[in-house]
Amino acid sequence: MSDPAPDPFEPQHRLGLYERYYAQVESGRKTIEVRVRTPRMADVEVDDVLVFHGEEPGASGCRWGQPSPT
Repeated sequence: MSDPAPDPFEPQHRLGLYERYYAQVESGRKTIEVRVRTPRMADVEVDDVLVFHGEEPGASGCRWGQPSPT
């Protein structure tokens, strides 16, 4: 079963996870992710969509907690 398409009017935030943690989320082994409310995360609200993606440590272009481009 595929995931439903995201609502284009629903705020989305792309959040990077190190590959080893992303693999655990993807497999269902890791079910909780905690983030500190930094200025970058201040615009995340209840019911926003969080899109996690894997990142290698030190990868260039990683913009932790930034809204995804539309």
